[in-house]
Amino acid sequence: MELTLDQTRVGVLMRLQSIVASWIILLFATCVSHAGSAYLDSAVAAIKSANGQARLDLLKGRYLATSGSSEIIFDVPKDMGSTLKFNYQDRAIVSASWDFERNVLLTLQVGDKCVTISVKRLSYDEGGFVSGDTEQTIVPSGHCRDSEPLARINDFIRLSADPGDLFSGKPFISIKSMRRCVDAKCDKLEQGLPIRRATFYGSSADGRPLSALAASFEEGAQILLPNKGFLSLGPDSTAVFNDLFYDLEAQSGAGLLHKITFGLTDGIISADRTTLRIGPQSRLSADEVDFAKEASHFSISRGSLTGELGRGTSIILSSNGNRDSTLNVTYAKASFSGMNYDVSGGHETLSFARGVLAAQLENAEMWFSEKNSVRLGYTNLDLVLGCPEHQSDSDCRAVRWSDGKVDVYGIINAFSTSLLGGQFNISNVGLVQISSGQIAADTLNLDSSRTITPITGKINKFEVSLQGQDFEIDASTTAHIAQARVRANDLIYKDGQSLPIGAVDVDGSISGFEGGDVGKVRFDAGATLVAHVERADGDEPELTKGDIEGHARARMNSGDFLGADIKIQDIHYYRGRGEASLRLTATDGSYNFDTPSFEDKKSKLGFKADVHVYPIRLSPTLAEPLVLGPTAVKASKADWSIDPIVGVGFKLKVPIAEQELVYAPISPPTGGTLCAPKVILHSQTPNITGKLDVFAANSGGKVRIYDNNLSAGISADADDRGCKMIADTVCFFAGNALLGPIGGAGLAVLCDEKIDKAKEDLANQIRDESVKKVSGSRFDFNY
Repeated sequence: MELTLDQTRVGVLMRLQSIVASWIILLFATCVSHAGSAYLDSAVAAIKSANGQARLDLLKGRYLATSGSSEIIFDVPKDMGSTLKFNYQDRAIVSASWDFERNVLLTLQVGDKCVTISVKRLSYDEGGFVSGDTEQTIVPSGHCRDSEPLARINDFIRLSADPGDLFSGKPFISIKSMRRCVDAKCDKLEQGLPIRRATFYGSSADGRPLSALAASFEEGAQILLPNKGFLSLGPDSTAVFNDLFYDLEAQSGAGLLHKITFGLTDGIISADRTTLRIGPQSRLSADEVDFAKEASHFSISRGSLTGELGRGTSIILSSNGNRDSTLNVTYAKASFSGMNYDVSGGHETLSFARGVLAAQLENAEMWFSEKNSVRLGYTNLDLVLGCPEHQSDSDCRAVRWSDGKVDVYGIINAFSTSLLGGQFNISNVGLVQISSGQIAADTLNLDSSRTITPITGKINKFEVSLQGQDFEIDASTTAHIAQARVRANDLIYKDGQSLPIGAVDVDGSISGFEGGDVGKVRFDAGATLVAHVERADGDEPELTKGDIEGHARARMNSGDFLGADIKIQDIHYYRGRGEASLRLTATDGSYNFDTPSFEDKKSKLGFKADVHVYPIRLSPTLAEPLVLGPTAVKASKADWSIDPIVGVGFKLKVPIAEQELVYAPISPPTGGTLCAPKVILHSQTPNITGKLDVFAANSGGKVRIYDNNLSAGISADADDRGCKMIADTVCFFAGNALLGPIGGAGLAVLCDEKIDKAKEDLANQIRDESVKKVSGSRFDFNY
């Protein structure tokens, strides 16, 4: 017998493990996005304030941008550097300055008027407009000396109001439309921007290094995420970059994100069929994230993630058809370090070297497949992620996610959960309905790359209450369980073994079973099942001790039954062979039948007899309990058999009610009724004793009865002896009536000289008829 209830334990833990892995991915999705995506743009747009400075490397050349009928030529005399400093508050530029290592020339053309200015420094006021502090001079030589076009300078070099441009090295509004001049008159243009590279950096007045870019996010702003997700930002949401650069020419970039923190009030994150609905008072953050982007390749070489989820958070997993698993989070905190992330050519890989997760869940419903689910009450999960045994520290990846496949390694500490319900469709067992339970473990090892036993270690406590399902003992034998409790302590799971090492106790109520020579048995309420199952290391499960006790009814014929106490004790089953002791004690029952009725007509010497024999209602019952057994029950593979029980003495009571048995009116040759003799059967309760055999070979389950006797003769008297004058005629009728054995014996009572013999014959016929009915029946417990 294969009891695979351990699948409940492993299933719950593996499902929680997959949730852990999914949450890791979701944390990553909130903190890192593909550079330049619309989702990153929404995060940049949520920046409320920032202070930063950047070195903008300029590329020698002349660059043209147009706006309506106006145009500007940005002339960089040589490759050189420049410095942009800005103060960004309430989503707008408060002040800024742009200093050039050498003067640059700006030529503005408005209609037929133009001006060329030499600029050493551009100063900006609130809103990013060029201020009067700008260090500029009109170039006196040449034909462009009209100052009037300077009024249109903000059409081109005003700082962009788009924070995505400002924070990515494209500071002024016309830069994205600029093209490189190929000839001196800028009649021919090609792709090219004046800013080749933007490097953000920080330093104080005394030269100490500061953050390259520090920003705070506006409370109440939303960051958009894939799959209609979003994050609603709460207070204290900030980001600090220690290093950050963009190479606009190579479309690459890199940086060190010192810290980014999101205080959250609401949010939805969806990834890989998993949805995280974030409750209030939650936080997500990333630290020391070293990232780089080159064309379509984006990577992270180090960093850590931390997340805290507050009450009201829920995790929804939609990986099993229309069945959604929902976990309600009371509190959860996770931190992961040693991050590596790589996306290239449509393939993504994410991994962490180490991690810690502590979570408290309540009222969770988890679906493993269309028919397998469990409802969890309070659940405590403490997971420490670290190197698996077969990996060295240098290449340790405690969490690895690649193209939807998740591998997780670590240790589960102090795991506990309460089960509120659920169901499991387990092979060789059937559909297991769970009503309640508890699972607890001190320390478990997790290695999701193992296909047979992803979780190893000791389950300290496993207790589940079940109801209303079948346990298949083997291919031909099934126990129908009304309710049961499965208990186990110190179950050990080893690598490569799908079943645990240890002992499991089962006790509960049983509604019936079927199999073997007994057929189907349906118990009355109160029947019990007790079983003790053990499994040694590397061995098959062994049912070392089992007992089934209950009261059942064996159907004899339609409407008739025999009640019996059934005890199947000392059940042992191992490697396809089993044995047990069976004891049946018949305690009550009801068996009713009627003897045949007859009618006959006879005549002699002109006398006519109209003879009526009425049926007798017989109801044999046990005079005392009938004990069958104990006898041996044996199993070989799926073939169960019961040793025969022979020579068992029995005693039946046969209550007979007072009634008219025979009525025989006689008419003379002249007509009318001469006399109407009848036989009255008196009220009495004789006993039938004998022996019986059951479960004999080739008996088909029928009962064999023999050596039977009736305890006393039948009491019957004749009435209306007015026919004595023709006694010979009456006795002739009795001797020649074709009325069957009971009718003939009953009619013979009318003959005085044969009355004792007639009563004896009547008693024997009643006995034989009763025994015949009982012996012709079989034990059918499917009542």
